[in-house]
Amino acid sequence: MRRSGPPSAVCRLPQALAPLAALVLAVAGCPSTPAGDSEPLVVFAAASLQDVLPATQPEPARLRFNFAGTQQLRTQLENGAYADVFASADRRHMEALSRQGLVEAPELFACNRLVVVVPATNPAQINGLGDLVKARRLVLAAPEVPAGRYAEEAIDCAARLFGPGFPAEVRKRIVSRELNVRQALGKVALGEADAAIVYRTDAQAAKDAVRAFALSTECDVLSEYPIAVVAASRHKDRARAFIAGLSSAKGRAALEAAGFTRCDEATAR
Repeated sequence: MRRSGPPSAVCRLPQALAPLAALVLAVAGCPSTPAGDSEPLVVFAAASLQDVLPATQPEPARLRFNFAGTQQLRTQLENGAYADVFASADRRHMEALSRQGLVEAPELFACNRLVVVVPATNPAQINGLGDLVKARRLVLAAPEVPAGRYAEEAIDCAARLFGPGFPAEVRKRIVSRELNVRQALGKVALGEADAAIVYRTDAQAAKDAVRAFALSTECDVLSEYPIAVVAASRHKDRARAFIAGLSSAKGRAALEAAGFTRCDEATAR
C-alpha cells in the first residue's frame, strides 16, 4: 500500500527556490533550520571581560566577540553596528541604549572592584591609593570609559582621607588616558607607567607582571556589569541562552575564578 503524505522529493527544493525554501518546507511538513542559525552569535562586551566571557559558555566556537571600551561599543551600536548581545561595564551606557530602544531589558550579571596596579618591580614604591602622589607617570582609562570614571570618583573620594589637595596632586601625574582599561593595565605591565587604577579582574589576569593594592574601604567603588539582548538581533533565543549561561554553574565558576563577584554579595560587604 502506498503511504499517504508528500513524497520525499518535496524536501529537495531546486536551487532557484532557495529564497522561498523556509516557506515551502513549512507547508510540506519538512524539517528545517531557522534562517541564519549557523551564523555565529555576535557579542559586544567590555574589554575587562575578554579573558572570561568565552569561558562561561558551552560552545564558544559559535560565538564572535568584539571587546572594546564600553563607550566605543555603545557608539558602534548607535551607528548601526550589528550585535546580538551587549555586555557593559556600567549602567550608564547600557541605560542610554535602552532609552533609545536599541537593547531589551538589561540585567546585572557580575560586579567588580578597582585596585591600584604597579609594575612588578614597583620602582615608585607605591603601596596603595594614598601613594599615587609618588607616581611620575600615572595612567587611567579615559573619563568616558567606565573604569576611568570610577577611578576619578575614587581619587575625588580620597580627599577625605589624604587632604583636599590630594586629587589635584594625583591628576598632575596623569600622563595618558586610555580608550579602555586593558590599555591602561598594559602600560603598567610593560613598565611604561608607575601606576594605574584598573579593575581587580584585570590585575588578576596580568598575573606576575603587576602588583595590585585594594583601594581604601571608604573609597572602594563597586562597578556593575549589565547585559542585554540587542533589539536588532536575528538570534534572540540564542542570545537569551547566552545570557542565561552566565548564571549556570559553569558561568558562575568562570566569573568567580576571574575575580568577579555576584552583585548581591558585593553590596553586602
